[in-house]
Order: sequence, then C-alpha cells, then structure tokens
Amino acid sequence: NVIMQGRGRIPGYLETGWYIFSVFMLSVSYLKAVFTGPGHAPENWKPRKQEEEKLLQFCRRCKGFKPPRAHHCSTCNKCVLKMDHHCPWINNCVGNCNHKYFFLFITYVLIACAHSFILLLPYTVRGAWIVFPKLRRYPAHVVFRIYQMLMAMVLALSLVVSIGCLWYQQ
Repeated sequence: NVIMQGRGRIPGYLETGWYIFSVFMLSVSYLKAVFTGPGHAPENWKPRKQEEEKLLQFCRRCKGFKPPRAHHCSTCNKCVLKMDHHCPWINNCVGNCNHKYFFLFITYVLIACAHSFILLLPYTVRGAWIVFPKLRRYPAHVVFRIYQMLMAMVLALSLVVSIGCLWYQQ
C-alpha cells in the first residue's frame, strides 16, 4: 500500500476544516481586493491654499495636482492614493483602500500553500521511498501519481517561498 495511513496524525476532518477555512478566507480576501477600488485621486483636485501648490507635484497625464503620496498608474491611467503597485493577479492597483485586503490575500495564499505542502510531504516521501527503488514492480499509474504529488509539493513549496518573500516586503 503506497498511501500512508493516518496513524499519529491530526484527524482528517480537522485538516479538511482548516484547509476549507483558509481557502474560504483566501477567496473572500481576493474578491475584496479585486472589487474594492484602490482610492483614486479626485479629478481636477487642487489644494485649498494656493501656496501649497508649490509643494505638490503636478501630474501631466491627469492634468492636475497629485495629493501627497499619490502616484500615477500607467495601466489604470489614474492617480492612485498611496499606490503600492498595479497587480496583475487582481487586475487592479493596490492602494490606500484595498491594501489590507491584498495583504490578507497574500497571507492566506501563503497559509494554504504551506498547509498543502505539509499534507503532501509524508505521502510523497513514503511513496517515493517505497516505489522508486522498485520502479519496475509497480504499475505506471502508481509511479505517475507519486510524480504528480512530488511536482505538487515542489509547486507548493515554491509558492510558499515566493509569496513569503512578497509578504515580508509588504
């Protein structure tokens, strides 16, 4: 039997419940990051006092003054308040209003990938330990399944590392 039995492990319903919770929270955070605007600078915005205009930058593309810490996004073609970056994952800028949801999305992706890696690790190691030395004695679909689990584990680990680095920078 290639598949590892559940002795000495957390019960499956707890692992499943935790995974469903993390994927649910990931989905909610993702949808909030996508559908919450980043906070655009008002069109034709000007400071209240005319002497403050000397301290502010003028956006040539929007043809107006930029509020403090606002940057122009060339993809959205608008000035965004506290712009972090334009994210292709959410097809939106990450700015003042949706930065929290984007950060939560990245955090839950990190948790879900780490959980997947931890779940796959014992099965893959045990399967590889048993199957790979005796490759000729096992059917091709068993070897292919072990290979799939190994690749899924590598993908989960690479996502944990890359998203962990992104999370650290945020």
